[in-house]
Amino acid sequence: NGKYAILTVYRPVYISGFNDELPFSLIINDTLRLQISGNTKYIIKIGKDCDVKIATEDKSIVQHLNVKRNNYYYVRTLRNFPGSGKELKIGDMVKRMHTYDPYFEIIDGVQGDLESSLVNKITILSKKIQ
Repeated sequence: NGKYAILTVYRPVYISGFNDELPFSLIINDTLRLQISGNTKYIIKIGKDCDVKIATEDKSIVQHLNVKRNNYYYVRTLRNFPGSGKELKIGDMVKRMHTYDPYFEIIDGVQGDLESSLVNKITILSKKIQ
């Protein structure tokens, strides 16, 4: 209806391995801490056009998302699987993942909508994003 943007932060479970059971925190705009576990999803209603800063707890990965009302945004969170050789591209930088490092990726609407629909534990937040 144009009043809100919807930010969906989710962590799918693909193989039910050890890395899916290790929780971590994701920080939104330095004020909102989301406890991320396997098979969890947060749906955040944002009532204004703004820049949203998303960071891992240790700030090893920080990204900014330009949020506009009446749009949907998806952030997939995962924990690296040792030996996977995962490289994460953040802007012009490439970060190589090690051991069980947590990370997140901004995902396009179709893929994010499909993947997040498979997650069962849902929390809906209607907090002001500063």
